[in-house]
Amino acid sequence: MYRTLLAACLLAGLPLAAPASDALPYNLIEAGYIHTDNDNARADGVAIKGMLALHPSVHVFADYSAQRVDEVDVDVDQWRAGIGWNHELSSTTDLLLRASWLGWRPEYGSDVDGYALELGGRLFANHRWEVEALAGWENYAEHNGINPEPEFYGRLGAVARFNEHWGLSAQVRLGKQSSREWFIGPRASW
Repeated sequence: MYRTLLAACLLAGLPLAAPASDALPYNLIEAGYIHTDNDNARADGVAIKGMLALHPSVHVFADYSAQRVDEVDVDVDQWRAGIGWNHELSSTTDLLLRASWLGWRPEYGSDVDGYALELGGRLFANHRWEVEALAGWENYAEHNGINPEPEFYGRLGAVARFNEHWGLSAQVRLGKQSSREWFIGPRASW
């Protein structure tokens, strides 16, 4: 259901999309392999991520991942949807501020929702490379006795651009509580 909702939201906004910057695309979609590793478990799966410019300084974004936890053979779906503000510092650099709503849906057990705030930037290094760095804080709400600790994290990403519309995206998210997440996959931007 979440996959259908995410795809419908991204497709519905395509006609309204406006370019946010000459150098940095804010209309994009990427899909690929995701791996999560923490002190208790490891998980692998697929993820789809998208971003859509609503205004030169405002964008919306959404992520969805479906992973299988290796140690217990259980599926976990995670999603994130939010809104962001981007401010052009130069023709190649943008400041980012983002707020998002989070969801964690295990195959068995309780669903958990939360929110995250991020501050960082995107840099168009040259015609072939784009880089982003964000610092974030996330907090999940207590639900049925599950109360995850709030967490600070860092997110680093790079895109090797093959041309104006296609590239290969790689991202890593490092959490304070020993959680690590890697993503790699193709990106289409317009």
